[in-house]
Amino acid sequence: MRKPIKNLLARKTVLFVAIAYSIVVTALLLTPIPEQSSVDVPNLDKLVHVFIYMLLVLLWLWAKVSKFSGKQHKTWWVISFVLIYGIVIEIIQGNFIPTRSFDFFDILANTGGILLGYWIFRTGFFQNRILK
Repeated sequence: MRKPIKNLLARKTVLFVAIAYSIVVTALLLTPIPEQSSVDVPNLDKLVHVFIYMLLVLLWLWAKVSKFSGKQHKTWWVISFVLIYGIVIEIIQGNFIPTRSFDFFDILANTGGILLGYWIFRTGFFQNRILK
């Protein structure tokens, strides 16, 4: 009896973390940035986008989809939602946030992060090694 309760509590904790992470990411992505940043590493922002969206999709997949539950249809809903979320954020940045702009390559980096997160989830690496 303890194991199902423990799994339920763990899943609710992950859902809370996924929601909190989503709120923080949204706030950061919609905050105006200084005109010139002090870090001058080419394409560093693209790597940041990959990491942000990889973690975002991993958390939501972990919270909403059990790899072994047979509910794989939820996987595509999560991936689709995160992809649309990233596109909407880029459109908002381009139209409403001073010092931010729409960047198609950010959407490609977001997509790469989503696919990487999905791959990590599907291989079980995240659940089998990190969460044990």
